[in-house]
Amino acid sequence: MAKNIPTFLIFALQKRKNRMKTALLAILIVGICFVLLGVKVLFIKGGKFPSHHAHSSPELRRRGVGCATHQR
Repeated sequence: MAKNIPTFLIFALQKRKNRMKTALLAILIVGICFVLLGVKVLFIKGGKFPSHHAHSSPELRRRGVGCATHQR
């Protein structure tokens, strides 16, 4: 690098580049995870997220377990 640039400024610029790379990598990873979690919803016609409530599970209904929000 140029000799007239102070050493601390060079290190500060390098750290800034590293932070930007890290931030972009994190955004990319989160984006990939979002797409992979929503593959069924995004790419299958009529696709939707499965329900994980107790009232929609046939096995739990067979055992007599109900949804806590609907039981009183």
